[in-house]
Amino acid sequence: MKIIFTIGDCNGIGSEIMVKSILAFDKKSKYSNNTEILIAGNFKTLSKYLSCFDFPCAFDADFIQIGERKCNVLNCRTHPDIEFGTESKAAGKLAAEAVELAVKMILAGEADAMITLPVSKKALKLAGWEYPGHTEMLADRCKIKHPLMILLSGETRVALATIHEPLKNVPGLVTKQLLFDKIEIFDKSLKVDFGIIKPQIAVLGLNPHAGESGVIGDEEKKIISPVINKLSKKGISVFGSFPADGFFAFEEYKNYY
Repeated sequence: MKIIFTIGDCNGIGSEIMVKSILAFDKKSKYSNNTEILIAGNFKTLSKYLSCFDFPCAFDADFIQIGERKCNVLNCRTHPDIEFGTESKAAGKLAAEAVELAVKMILAGEADAMITLPVSKKALKLAGWEYPGHTEMLADRCKIKHPLMILLSGETRVALATIHEPLKNVPGLVTKQLLFDKIEIFDKSLKVDFGIIKPQIAVLGLNPHAGESGVIGDEEKKIISPVINKLSKKGISVFGSFPADGFFAFEEYKNYY
């Protein structure tokens, strides 16, 4: 397998995360020997960043050695200087170039997957990037109408109905069609991508206490419940809606997968 790390914001924590992840991967994973790792970024910028820390790294003309692993650098044109904790147009431009390069290679079959290091939305905007985040850009490049962001930790998987939206806009975006599409895609992903034969999906409420039977908002009764009923009739195991705070605080999420 060939995986591409994208540099993210060169003035942030991304490259540090990358080095520590690669070292841990090579130490602990049984797939290490069968995985090639590339880095999309700028060689000079990466070298200066990593030289600021006591990392086991060595540098050559076209690769960076991290521990025992040689990682070829897919060199992007923009070369920002390192200014930790700042947000700049050049840093945003490099971050965008790295993602564009990685996506192009994957779609061409030249790599299998990408790991996107953290970016600064402000720096990307300064550089003229038109997307609010990675997800929207990936959906556009892959011509996907309904992208789904899934957060994963251990055995817990959480899919988001909306992404990168101001909170004040969310109620107007949560429609029956949106929820129907998102839950249906999530069910398919759990089966195909995660190998779960019969997923059990919990839907969380929009309002505090999931609306308290309409006392604190009626979106749960008018929008969420009808979608759950319709999907259940299609054979999808979906339940709710549950109050979001208590669902996690009392570990109810462990009953769904």
